[in-house]
Amino acid sequence: MRGIFKRSFSGFEPIDDNAKSMLKKYKFGDEAEIEIKQKRNVKFHRLFFAMINLTYNNQDITDDRNDFREAVIIHAGYYRLQKQIDGSEIKRAESISFAKMDNITFSELYSKVFDVCLKILGCKSEELEDELLRFN
Repeated sequence: MRGIFKRSFSGFEPIDDNAKSMLKKYKFGDEAEIEIKQKRNVKFHRLFFAMINLTYNNQDITDDRNDFREAVIIHAGYYRLQKQIDGSEIKRAESISFAKMDNITFSELYSKVFDVCLKILGCKSEELEDELLRFN
């Protein structure tokens, strides 16, 4: 069972019905193992795609937007090796779906992709940040 909790001064408090029913199953003093995952930020996810699109629209490396996105993610170091029938290996971009990548990993990816985009665009960090602020 999964639930959504909010951090407060006294600890984590349930904020949805699933979380509330989870807590009712335990008496005071009971122990449980809990895995905490921070929810992904949709606005940050959209900003990532804005950065990819901005860079794609100002480059001449590839004509395909999806190929470009995958290439940038691979260049940032987020890939898996896929073995081919002939024994060779090719790089495949890691999935950035909400289910496959947590917020911490996505933040790290964003930072590395930002650096890749800076190199492609040949601009300063502040210039790219200013352009991305227009998407908020």
